[in-house]
Amino acid sequence: MTSKKVLMVGWHPSAVNYSKYPGLTPEKLDAIIAYGQSALCRWLLILRHFGESLDSDACGHCDNCRRNAARAA
Repeated sequence: MTSKKVLMVGWHPSAVNYSKYPGLTPEKLDAIIAYGQSALCRWLLILRHFGESLDSDACGHCDNCRRNAARAA
């Protein structure tokens, strides 16, 4: 199996055929992209999306928390 890396240079939400994806809106797509590109704690972002919160700013277990901890060490 081969994997392909997709480079989205000059990508714009208007390039998406939304009729192929019922329920997907430009706002939802922007939120998905922001989640993937964020360096913030993944759990924090998910909980915020659902109106919840963490007791701290980081879970310490997701990829971003581990990466930030490694950089600080």
